[in-house]
Amino acid sequence: MFTRKISASAYQRGLFCTKELVFLSLSSNYKGMNLKPEFALEVFRQMAFITALIGGFSFSFIGVLLSITDRRRVITGTIIIAMLAAAGMIVCTLGWTMSISFTHQLTAIENAEIPLFLKRLHRVLSLTFIASILLFLVSLGLSGWIRSRTLGIASSIISAGAILTVLWILSYFVK
Repeated sequence: MFTRKISASAYQRGLFCTKELVFLSLSSNYKGMNLKPEFALEVFRQMAFITALIGGFSFSFIGVLLSITDRRRVITGTIIIAMLAAAGMIVCTLGWTMSISFTHQLTAIENAEIPLFLKRLHRVLSLTFIASILLFLVSLGLSGWIRSRTLGIASSIISAGAILTVLWILSYFVK
C-alpha cells in the first residue's frame, strides 16, 4: 500500500480525502475531526443518491415478490428482508437529504464546522446504510430459492460473494 503526502496548503483547505472523513462518524472520536461543510455536503449528496437508488431497486423487488401467489416461507422471508432493506434505505435517504439542507447553509459561513449532532446523525445513517445494503444482498440471495434449488444455490453463492466484497471494501473505511 502506498502513502500519499499531502501539502500543508491542501490540508488547510481540506482538499484531500481520507478514510476517516468518508465514514467520518463511524469512529468514536468526533472532537478531533475538523470537517469542512463543502466536503460533508458532497458526501451527504452522494449517500442520499445511492440510498435512493438502491431503495428503489429494493421496492421494485418487493413489488415483484408480492405478485407471487405462492405462500412458501422462503417467499415470505425474502419479502420481509427486502422490506427491512427498503425501509432502512428510506430512512437514510431522508436523513442525508435533510442533512444536505442544513449543511448547505453552513457553506456560506467562513471557517464553519459540521456540528456534533450532524456527525452523530451521519454515524447512525452510515450504520443503517451498511445494514440495509447487507439485507438487500441477503434478499437477492434468497430470491433464487423461490424458483429452484439450483438457482437458489447459485443466487446464494453470488450474494455471499457480494456480501464478502462489500465487507472487504468497508474494511478499508470503517474502523
